[in-house]
Amino acid sequence: MKTLLFLFAVSVITNFGFSQNLNTERMALNADNMSVSTAKSSPITLNKEYLDNVLDNSMAIHVSTLEKQVSQFNIISDSKYKGESKPFKTIFKTNKGSIAVSYDRTGKIINTIEKYASVKLPDAVRDTVFKTYSEWVLLNVDYYVYYNTNKKVKKMYLVKIGKGKLKKKIKVNSNGDIL
Repeated sequence: MKTLLFLFAVSVITNFGFSQNLNTERMALNADNMSVSTAKSSPITLNKEYLDNVLDNSMAIHVSTLEKQVSQFNIISDSKYKGESKPFKTIFKTNKGSIAVSYDRTGKIINTIEKYASVKLPDAVRDTVFKTYSEWVLLNVDYYVYYNTNKKVKKMYLVKIGKGKLKKKIKVNSNGDIL
C-alpha cells in the first residue's frame, strides 16, 4: 500500500513539473515568433487616432466595446496574418453590430466600415427627428460609421419611423442634420 501511495505521489509531482515546463516553452516560442519590426508600438498607441475619432460617450456600450476591441487587436497574433505589405482585412462581429477593418502591416487601422443595429439615438439626433416628425413613432435605428485615416469620419443614423400604416426611413448625421 505504501508503494502504491508513493507511486501515485511521484506521478502527480511529475505531471505538475511537465505542465509548467510546457507552458514556459509555449511562451518562449510565441516571443520568438514575434517580429520586432511590426510590433514596435502597442495596438492601443497605434490606434489612438481611430478611437479619438469614433468613440462617443453617449453611444451604446456594445458599440464602444466593439470599437475598443478593434483598436486593441494585435494583427501579429492572428494566424492569417503573413506580414505582407498589403492591408490586413478582417471583420469583427457581434449579434448587434460588425466592423470591417483594414490594418497596415504595423497594426494601425487604415479604415473601417461599421454597422450597428438597434441603437439609442443621441439627444441631438432624437430632437431633430421628433421636431421634424412630431406625430411619428420610432421603429428602429441603425448606426453607421465610416472611418478612414485620410478623410473625415462619417457617422450616420438610419432612423425608421412610422405613422399608422406609413413608414419612412430618414438619414441623420451625428449632429442631428437630416441628410
